[in-house]
Amino acid sequence: MRRFLLPLLAIGLIGLPDAVSAQDRTREPREPNARQQPRPRDDRSQRQPRASVSDVIRNVEQGRPGRRVDVDPSGDDYVVTWAYPDGRVSRIPVDGRTGRPRGD
Repeated sequence: MRRFLLPLLAIGLIGLPDAVSAQDRTREPREPNARQQPRPRDDRSQRQPRASVSDVIRNVEQGRPGRRVDVDPSGDDYVVTWAYPDGRVSRIPVDGRTGRPRGD
């Protein structure tokens, strides 16, 4: 009797994972637990579009002598490093939404 029982038990255990996974596939999706809070929405979808770097550069160049050294994103805004002809270097904050320098 033991001789037949052991192979049958082994075959049953080998087929068990397939039976369990098939059973899981046929179940209805579970309702979320009432204690689970819904995930907060990403507020980036409600933000206004960000200005392109080319718009930022074009707006900073208008009526300003010198040349652009660098453009760095800073949160939602930009910071443009600008070199004037007299040798001064300035960091100009730019509104990331409109692309216009702040304070202009």
